[in-house]
Amino acid sequence: MRVVPRIAGRLSAPALVLLLASCGGDDSPNPGFPPPPPPPPPADTTPPTAPGALTANATSTTQINLTWTASTDAGTGVAGYRVFRNAGATAIATVTTTNYSDTGLTAATLYSYTVRAFDAATPANESAPSTAASATTNALPPVDTTPPTVPGGLTATASSDTQINLAWTASTDAGAGVAGYRVFRNGGATAIATVTTTNYSDTGLTAATMYSYTVRAFDAATPANVSGPSATASATTNAAPPPPLVLTTQRVFTMLPDFSQPIAMLQEPGNSARWYVVQKTGSVRVFDNTANVTTSREFINLGGRLNSDPNSSTDERGLLGMAFHPNYPTNPRAYLFYTGTEPGLGLVDRVSEFRMVDNGQGPILDPATELVLFNVDDPEGNHNGGNIAFGPDNMLYIGIGDGGGGGDVHGTIGNGQLLTTLLGKVLRIDVSAATMAQTYTIPPDNPFANNPARCNTSGTGAATCPEIYAYGLRNPWRWSFDRVSGELWLNDVGQGALEEVDRIVSGGNYGWRCFEGTNVYTQPPPPQPDACGTNRASSIAPVAQYGRSLGQSTTGGFVYRGSAIPNLQGRYVFGDFATGNLWNISRTTTPTLTLPTGADPNRASTGLQIASFAQDTDGELYIVHLGGTLHRIVAQ
Repeated sequence: MRVVPRIAGRLSAPALVLLLASCGGDDSPNPGFPPPPPPPPPADTTPPTAPGALTANATSTTQINLTWTASTDAGTGVAGYRVFRNAGATAIATVTTTNYSDTGLTAATLYSYTVRAFDAATPANESAPSTAASATTNALPPVDTTPPTVPGGLTATASSDTQINLAWTASTDAGAGVAGYRVFRNGGATAIATVTTTNYSDTGLTAATMYSYTVRAFDAATPANVSGPSATASATTNAAPPPPLVLTTQRVFTMLPDFSQPIAMLQEPGNSARWYVVQKTGSVRVFDNTANVTTSREFINLGGRLNSDPNSSTDERGLLGMAFHPNYPTNPRAYLFYTGTEPGLGLVDRVSEFRMVDNGQGPILDPATELVLFNVDDPEGNHNGGNIAFGPDNMLYIGIGDGGGGGDVHGTIGNGQLLTTLLGKVLRIDVSAATMAQTYTIPPDNPFANNPARCNTSGTGAATCPEIYAYGLRNPWRWSFDRVSGELWLNDVGQGALEEVDRIVSGGNYGWRCFEGTNVYTQPPPPQPDACGTNRASSIAPVAQYGRSLGQSTTGGFVYRGSAIPNLQGRYVFGDFATGNLWNISRTTTPTLTLPTGADPNRASTGLQIASFAQDTDGELYIVHLGGTLHRIVAQ
């Protein structure tokens, strides 16, 4: 180094050695300094290749899609593309892809395009323009001025007191197509609804009011074309439903002493002057039908002929039913059902005819005139049925229980299903020409009348008993005929789960003991053979049923045909002995209705032991309370 001689004389030997070492060897171009940086690369001044194969395609009235092939660049590489429209000097778009959609254009207009590529140099190098490509946007569709066809077949149907349902046939439209329908009410100029379907439900209407409607179709054009109005359709909303019916009871004939275990109450056919009360203890009492009546007199007393315990209100035996001849008193006969004793049989269910005489104090039934129609051997003391009544056909109908005990264990299938016994049945006989030799005859239209041999000796026979009208019953406790329709309504007491309401028809099988209500019944131990087989298939389901939380011993009533409670007209009224519950259901109820355990507007609580119901000549209904009093059913 040239500087060394100048300073060497002033440095010590060791310092001089270090200085020379740090300066490097003598072979460096610039001993003691770093090498100079390399020269910069030459500037990129070469543009990309021009984009190729530019195409332009119109896709609508306002859009053209462009595509091209990619450019290449040997320098800094292609950075993007600039799109030019109609030879303009300013790009309409800059993109990094090889396609572009030009939107917002004018319909039916020719547009031309070029594309230039640019690279990543600074400043960027831009390619030459692509070959131009042109396209014309689609033309606007022709203006749709034709309305749809008029909707046809408009119908209006009231479905409630506040709703009318409309329906019509669809319109057609050859242009933009049907977009929907406008509904107009009562000639109004403003639509009450716009729908896309061919039906509409108009709600929130006024009860018992007529409404008229037209419908117009409209299409999808802008503005929409609207059809002419359809033909007018009208409907009247239903009348408002009646207010909720709440039944209660009102004690009647309050000046009379309490009766002794009353189980039935009836009037003479077509005569409202008197009431007759049947007491289970054996006596029938008669009194005038006046509100403040204070006395009754005895009509007949069979206490000495009963096989029962008169001191027990829970004994199901006793005097259980009574019916006047349909032409009483012109034909002075009446009929009683009671449990008696028959030599060689023991306890029997007996139906007897008695004749009316006058004892000086008024008409009575003379016990000495008894004509026993038949006895039915009764194996147990309960389930005796006992209701008797003449039907609208003037035939005598009799309801008898299954013979008692639990589960109808008599025989392999139970008495209810056994057609060679009268137990567990509704019977139908003709007493119009009863004599000592022939106490009744079999109506030729009975379902089993083809067997000429009656089964009255002990209530059994070698073949199907022709007296049977219906079967499969456990304990038919009270039933009646609807005085308008003639239908026979019957309540059958259940075993341990369900109480049932039946509508009885000729030859009908009501299921017991194959069914209890709608439940298949299985006999508890000791097991009995299940011989039901086809008997289950032939069983008729009850109209209604209820469980043991609502009652334990159902009592049949009547279809109301009075005038004091209009909202009850045509409804079947019945109750439960154990709980005092009182129900009413429509006589058109579809089987099987299970009565609700919760809130039920058709159920009332009476607090009475409902032994039976009664119907006066005006169709008003009463309840006979086993505790000794009589009550009329009224509305709150």
